[in-house]
Formats: sequence, C-alpha cells, structure tokens
Amino acid sequence: MRLNSFSKLALIAGLSVYCGAGSAFADDNFQNLVNKKYFNNNQDQKYFVLAKNSREFNQALKYYEKSEYSKAIEIFENLLRSNKTNISARVNLGASLITRGTYYHNKKSDYVKAANDYRKAIYYLKYDEGIQNKQQVRDNLSIAEKNLKNSLKRQEIELTPSSRFKIAKKLRGQGNFQEAVVEYHAALASDELRISALEALGDIMRVLQNNNKSIEYYSNAAKNPAASGQLHLKLARVLYKTGKIDKAIKEYNKALADDSTKGEVISSLEGIWRSRISQNPKNALAHMNLGVILQKKGDFARAKKEYKIAGKLDPSNTKIRLNLATLYQEQGNHRMALQAYDSILKVTPKDPLVHYYKGTAYRKLGNKKAAIQQFRIVLGIDPKSNMAKTALYETVKELNPKDTIGVLHEFAAKNPNNAKDQYNYAFELHSRKMNDKALFYYQKALSINPKLIDAYLNISSIYKDASRYPESISILNQGLAANPGNEQIKKMLKDVDEDATVRRYEQAIKKHNLGDYKGAIQDYKVILNVSKSNPDVYMSLGAAYQAIKDYSNAIVSYQKASELDKDNSMPYYYMGTIHYAQKQYNKADYLYKKAIGLDPANDSIKQAVTLLNTTRADELMQKGLAAFNVKNYQEAIDLLTKAASYDSKNGYIFYYRGMTYDALQKFKLAIADYKKTVALVKNLNIAYYAIALDYDSLKNKVEAKKAYELFLKKSGDNEDEYVKYAKERLKEL
Repeated sequence: MRLNSFSKLALIAGLSVYCGAGSAFADDNFQNLVNKKYFNNNQDQKYFVLAKNSREFNQALKYYEKSEYSKAIEIFENLLRSNKTNISARVNLGASLITRGTYYHNKKSDYVKAANDYRKAIYYLKYDEGIQNKQQVRDNLSIAEKNLKNSLKRQEIELTPSSRFKIAKKLRGQGNFQEAVVEYHAALASDELRISALEALGDIMRVLQNNNKSIEYYSNAAKNPAASGQLHLKLARVLYKTGKIDKAIKEYNKALADDSTKGEVISSLEGIWRSRISQNPKNALAHMNLGVILQKKGDFARAKKEYKIAGKLDPSNTKIRLNLATLYQEQGNHRMALQAYDSILKVTPKDPLVHYYKGTAYRKLGNKKAAIQQFRIVLGIDPKSNMAKTALYETVKELNPKDTIGVLHEFAAKNPNNAKDQYNYAFELHSRKMNDKALFYYQKALSINPKLIDAYLNISSIYKDASRYPESISILNQGLAANPGNEQIKKMLKDVDEDATVRRYEQAIKKHNLGDYKGAIQDYKVILNVSKSNPDVYMSLGAAYQAIKDYSNAIVSYQKASELDKDNSMPYYYMGTIHYAQKQYNKADYLYKKAIGLDPANDSIKQAVTLLNTTRADELMQKGLAAFNVKNYQEAIDLLTKAASYDSKNGYIFYYRGMTYDALQKFKLAIADYKKTVALVKNLNIAYYAIALDYDSLKNKVEAKKAYELFLKKSGDNEDEYVKYAKERLKEL
C-alpha cells in the first residue's frame, strides 16, 4: 500500500508539524510487522488480525490512502466505540487525527482545526476508556502533544493553566467535548482552577457516558473542603446511577449543607430510604434515616412516626432517641426535648452531642447558665468541639454585657489549669483594649498549653499595634518553635515584618526628603536585609546614591530593582540619567530606549530622550564647526550630518553645513541646507543672503534676484556691508 506524500510507512513512528516526516499510521504489511515483534503478546496479534480482516477497518485504510482522513476517522471511531480495547483501531484513529491535523497545519495554515485534531488524538490516546500501555500509543501520544503545542504557539496562545482553562470552556461550549478534556487537564496544574477543572471533566465524561471516569474526576474534586454542595450532588447522581448506593448516600448527605441542592437531595434520599424499607420493613436504620429526611422537609408528624417505628425495632439505639429529641426541639417543644436528652444520658452520660443539644434547648428556654454548663461539659469531653465553643461564648455574650467579662474571669479563676479559659478571658480583655492585663492571661494560657496558636498571634498583635516589633517577632518565633510549620504564625510573621518595613521605609523616605541621604541609605539597607525582594526600596536606595553622586552603587541598586520588577520603566530611565550625566551617551540612549519600550506614554522619558539627542547634536555641531575652522571640510560635513540625525529641528546645524558646502563650492547642496535653516530659525537673515550668493554663483540670476530682494526685505532699516552689497548687486542684475 502506498501512502500520500505527507507520511512514510511505519507503525510507531510519528508525523510532526515542521519537525520531520514520518507517520503514526499502521502499515498494510501486517505479517511482516507481526514477525518483527511490534506486539507484546498473541492477544495483541489477535486483535490486529481481527481488525485487518474487518471490512470496515480495510475501508478506513483505503480512505486514509486517498487522503480522505475524515471518513477514515469516522470508521475508526465507530470501531473503537464497539470495542474500547481494540488497540489497532485506537492507534490508527490517533494516527489519522494526527495526519489530518498536520495537513491542516502545514498545507492550510489552519492552526485552529489542526489543534482540535491533535487534541482529539490526545483524548483517544490518553484519557478515553480502555487505553492500553502500548508503545504505539505512547509514541503517537508524544507526537500529538508536541504538535498541539506548536499549533498553540502559531496561534500566539499562552500555555499557562488559566489560558488553557479559557480554551477548554470555549471548546465545551462549542460541543467539542473530547478536545475540551485535553485543555481542562492542562488547567489542573493550577491549584486555583483545579476544583473547577475536575468538576468540568466529570461533567464531560458524564455526557460522554463514561461514568467511571466521571466518578473519578468528581471524587477528586470533592476531596477539597471548598467543594460545593452542587459538586457533591453531581457525584451522588452518578454514583447512584452506577449502583453505588451507599457511596451515593454519603455524597447526598454532604450536599444537604447547600440550600441550593436541598430540595433534590431530600427527594433522592427519601426515595432511597423508602425503597429500602419496602425491601425490608424491619430495617430500623432505614426508618430512622427516612425520619431524618422527613424532618428536614418539615413533615414532623410523619418523621415522628418513623422514629417511633425505628425505636420499636431497635430500642437500644440512642441515636434514634436523639433524632426524636431534636424533632421535639425543632417543633419548639424544648421541655419534651430535655426529657428525651436526659433519657439518653442515663445510658450514655458522656455523649457530647446529647449535651450540646441539651445546652441549645436550655438556651432556647432562656436558661443561659444551664446552657453554659452543658456546653462546658461538651468541651470537657471534647475540647476541640468548635460548635460547643461557639455556642458557649455566644451564650455568655447574651448575658448582660457587664456580666460577660465577670463570667469569663470566673471561669479563668475556677479553672487555673484550663488554658482555654485563661485565653478566653485574655481575649475579652484584649477586645476591650485592656492590653497589659490581656498579656498576663495570654502568657498564663501559654504556660499551660504552649501550643495555643491564637495566644501567640494575639500577643504579637498587641506588640505590633504598639510598634514593639522585636517583641512581636520574638513571640511569634516562640510560637513557631512550639508549632513548627504553622501557616498562621508564618503569615503573621510576614505581616509584622511588612508592617515594620513600612514604618522603617517611611522613616527612610523622611530622611531622604530632608536631604539626609546617607542616613536614608543606611535605613534602606536595613529594610533590604529583611525584605530583599522589594523593588521600591531598591529604587529609593538608587536615588539616594545618585543624589550623593555614588553612581556605581546607584546603578547596582537600579539594576536590582529592574530584575525584581521587569515591567517597570523607571530603573532604566534613572540609569540612563546617570550615564547621560557622565556623557556616556550610547549607554544612556540604550537605557532610554528600554524605558520607552516599557512605558511609551511617559513624558519624563520622552523629555530625557529629547534632551539626550539635543545634547549629542550640539556637541557634534561644535566639533563640526571646529573642523570647518581648520578647513577639514569633509570631516565637518560628516559631523554636522550626524548632528542633524539627532536633532533635525536645529536650523543652525543646516546653516553651518551649508557654509561647509559653500567652502567646497557645492552650491546646490548649500542652498538646500540654507532653506532648511530659514524654515527652522526665524530672523537669521544671513541665511537668505547666503542663498542669494549661491544662486549668483550658479549664474541663476532670477533666483538670485529673488533671494537678494527677500534678504533686503528681512533686513529692514539695517545698513551693514551685506545689505549694501545686496543693493548694489540687485542694480547690476
């Protein structure tokens, strides 16, 4: 079989865009390939032979041979749908897509279509079901991934995760699902986009009826604590659809926390528990869970009925009684709820959840002290119970505000070995700005529990607010020693450092503005010992060095600022001003160009460029005049021409060059320069006189007469020797 000019026969070679020929397509000489051991086992040979004998497979090869890639791709896709483990169809489908993509890329310059074909090839070779780890798959995948990057570069598309995520959304909206899968995978490299990309991949795989992959993506996304109720609901749906009911129930329960999913979740869970009850009417757990769902629906009567059935089926199950108690409480019958809680506590006296609910019931009845007692019992059993901590302090605050601090002081006094009580009292004192006393109790809390992170943070905050930065940093370092790697303490350390840096920076700027440049330099250096990556401080340091004419250190500082902030034009601008001051014009020019490239609208940089060009032009003009005076006329012309290239609006440059051309008797060139002079410089009447003389020298009487007349008109009442000659010459003409 002969393939088209875009490829060569080889089973596992590849066709790359502008990277050399080759083909990812399978050869027709099947037996030779088998004999050469391109396959790992007899099973692979079996699939290959079966595909060879397939009329559809052979037809696809013929389409490919005729360069009818789309028809070949359609057949290979159909073959793969009917048998996901068909390695031959998968390899050749990938190869066909790569070949068509390369045709679009190289021959049509249609990089969008090329990229989509490469994406689809990657999908079938990497992300589809039934992919086998074969050399042919790996080689073709490598080609497709390389070619996709080339196509994206041709479209000037950034290869960042955020850019790929945007492309994925667009492809998904267009219905190009397989292509979108590839781009969403590229976006997974971003922690910020990871959940969204995984959720989108789960959605697409569900549409493609690849439920196992959908579960995989949704599950990975749902592991993140920030996962939404909607995401848990999606995972629950596909788990339920695939018969994983118990796992689905767990996800439905997580989705319940989101009000936007509550209606569907309750309906689904109600259906599940009713189904289980119909299968086994004596299933106490199913009756209890149905009661929970009915309670969430607000159907208290039927919920109560289900709890009672569950209780009869499993009388020793205290969880059933707890649910019934919460039902009473939700109905507002707090006294009945308290009786139910007490009956449970007779069996399990140290159940923190029961004590918590009992506390909430007392709180609803207005018995704040009894509620506080229950919440304290919870914390005694489970010191980490956040809901009990929150309830306790909210209840304390509901007391008379004058009594709140008294209650907290009482807790601290009665529980001298309870770090949390000492901390809570300190926090209340801190919130009332009684900082000295607060520090004492924070320190007391830390002596009991050296790992109490919030105490370190709050002590540091008190010191920071008082600008006592060394003490603020010291307590945080103690906290970090007790809690290695703690992110809160690390962040606070960074905040304190930044705050201290800002204060030092303000002091340094004040010195700078008052002209104490050496003092400012010392302060800037101290700041940079702490914050070495602050480009603004390096800029200020450079300015201070420049003010005392320490240009070498100024340039080092500006260079560091430019490294840290590559888009800032000002370091280049200020380095340019230093080189300008030292008459190093080429270096100044280079730096100004870099600056203007970063900030084309900056007037200061534009003015600096203009000044540089004017200065260069003036210096060259003076050198040109010096050369003229010693009759080095060609050197004078070269210097004056270069001067004009820097400042084309300086009429004197053209006047002096005209004089030089006159000396060489190149009158036409001289006239052209004198005319530029009079166009740029007002009242330089001598230029009109020079024009007249040159026309006279060229025997052009008409133009000479005009020029003499214009000169005399410009001269007014002046009667110098040039005017006298012009008048005499006019008479002669």
